[in-house]
Amino acid sequence: MSYSLLILLAITAPAADSKGANPQADLATAIPHALALIQTDAFEDFIRHYAVPDELQKILKQKTLEELVRSFAKDHAARIALLLEEIQDKQPKLSSNGNVAEYPIHLKNFSRKQLVFEKIGGLWYLRN
Repeated sequence: MSYSLLILLAITAPAADSKGANPQADLATAIPHALALIQTDAFEDFIRHYAVPDELQKILKQKTLEELVRSFAKDHAARIALLLEEIQDKQPKLSSNGNVAEYPIHLKNFSRKQLVFEKIGGLWYLRN
């Protein structure tokens, strides 16, 4: 593994909580954690923790992290927070292998009908 890859993993890996557990390891903690990051305007941390890693790397080839954070804050953060609030107490429909969790969305004026999380390497990421 290259030194630059190790640095990238170190800066993008989510921190464990005080008990040593990573909130992304379980949907029951990932959703409130993601919501808290948005509600405290920690948009960069939200993106680093919950964007699908491969998709984030593709995006970062086209724009800087700062540009992505500004765009997310302006155009997406409030909507994603509403969606996370909508699903936080609901049970998802899990794929047969348990690595994809789909939450139906029932909010007016939202084009999305579901919010999808995907488990990659033991951690949950927001697919859409």
